[in-house]
Amino acid sequence: MAMTTPTSSPLSALRQLGDRRARGIVAFDPYTTSSETLQQWHRLGVRGVRINLKFVGATMDRSTFERLLRRSAHAARPLSWVIQLHIPMVLVDWLVEFAADLDVKICLDHFGSPDLSPSLIDTTDPYSIAGFRSLVDLLAQGKTYVKFSAPYRVSHDTALGDLAPLALELLRVVGTTRLVFATDWPHTRFNGLSIAPFVQQCIEWCKHDRILIDRLFQGNAEDLWAVNRTTSGTSNL
Repeated sequence: MAMTTPTSSPLSALRQLGDRRARGIVAFDPYTTSSETLQQWHRLGVRGVRINLKFVGATMDRSTFERLLRRSAHAARPLSWVIQLHIPMVLVDWLVEFAADLDVKICLDHFGSPDLSPSLIDTTDPYSIAGFRSLVDLLAQGKTYVKFSAPYRVSHDTALGDLAPLALELLRVVGTTRLVFATDWPHTRFNGLSIAPFVQQCIEWCKHDRILIDRLFQGNAEDLWAVNRTTSGTSNL
């Protein structure tokens, strides 16, 4: 899965690999990009739009945020694209109120990007995290997924102790349906990072349950990106 802008090299990679072997996500202006351009990208293998309100340090009022999401959904819906969001978890308090109207799949990056500052939360209670209760409500609506990715971007603890209660509660509530593992490669600002310890941590959070592990690492992602498995059991993009 590649994240790309309309002029970046991942689009060239999609052209080379074909839409049966690769999928891509694009960042684009939903107010100015034509439907013809979106259809062209779709034929290459693009299956979603990414909105990043953390990397650019963007601040939005509620009406601007909702307008952006509604416009992006309007562009994505005819192609059954996913809206992938990198937003602070606190904004899920807004999102949950109109997400059903968008009628598209939504994927939240990096555990939903919670603020785990010790001074703000009860480290043993994920429901003390701003936006988490709304996230659980949003997941119950049935069209939202959360990526288990980039713990180093949200955790203040190298052992991930502050993230564990959130991860365990999400696994308990929607582990077999709405959580997807992702590597966050190429680990921007964290070059050379090994994800092996994080992979092992996810397995431990799953309590070594093979069904849950399969859903987290493969099955839920296939549902999210509408990937069909062949009769031999391997994925067929």
